[in-house]
Amino acid sequence: MANIKFSQFTTAANASDIDYLVGYKGANNVKIDKTAVGIVPATYMMTGVFSNMYGGDPGGNLKDILEWVGSTPAANHSSTLPILQDCRIIAAGFKWISTSIHSIPVGSSWTVNLYKLNNPLTDNPTIDGNYSLVGTLNIVLTDADNGTYVGKFSSGLNLVLAAGDMIRIAGDEAGPAIGTTTDEAQLSVLFEVIN
Repeated sequence: MANIKFSQFTTAANASDIDYLVGYKGANNVKIDKTAVGIVPATYMMTGVFSNMYGGDPGGNLKDILEWVGSTPAANHSSTLPILQDCRIIAAGFKWISTSIHSIPVGSSWTVNLYKLNNPLTDNPTIDGNYSLVGTLNIVLTDADNGTYVGKFSSGLNLVLAAGDMIRIAGDEAGPAIGTTTDEAQLSVLFEVIN
């Protein structure tokens, strides 16, 4: 028989708050890792492309906008991703996919950041001022990456999103100006569903 009644256990809000399931077999208390019975948070991955790196269209103004769809919107359009359920971004991966190698000036940086559209149902998604910064995806390119077909990964992120949010992921420049190119890079983002 178990030493504690099941009614005395606290309730977890979602699967990520649980490490083990408990029970008993005969007079023995037992715990089972949640992954052994398939109780793990649901995840899904989305991939997009940064086109015309370092200020080209779409984006401009020291910003590159991640395009979630298979084709690049016109220069005066912008790409947002509607969020359909509560989730969080937990990891990301970046890869330079052009035939030209990466090169930016010494002292410059390019950081991948997450933004939310302030009023998702009414705001114009092409106006930078209509977005609020949520946080960084911890992917930063610098002159230390020059001469490579750079690839980077980040994990341990906890960028929380709610159903009804509309997000933009942008590469933001800092430091000396980086020359606009026709190069492209790919970004994959791992989302975890919040139950």
